[in-house]
Amino acid sequence: MTDNQKNVLEYLAENRYACLLDVVDNCKLSMAGVKKIITKLKEEGYLVREGTLKNPEWIVK
Repeated sequence: MTDNQKNVLEYLAENRYACLLDVVDNCKLSMAGVKKIITKLKEEGYLVREGTLKNPEWIVK
């Protein structure tokens, strides 16, 4: 796991209701980079998004 992936995962663990813009701002990454990282983390089973479109929640495993 890369440092950026760890940073995103740690941020989402602390901020379960964060939107992607929050992750971009706090992790100092581009939107495209955050999307790639989140996709990879979901594929590897580290991260799950639950809830509705208006009220999503990130679950870190």
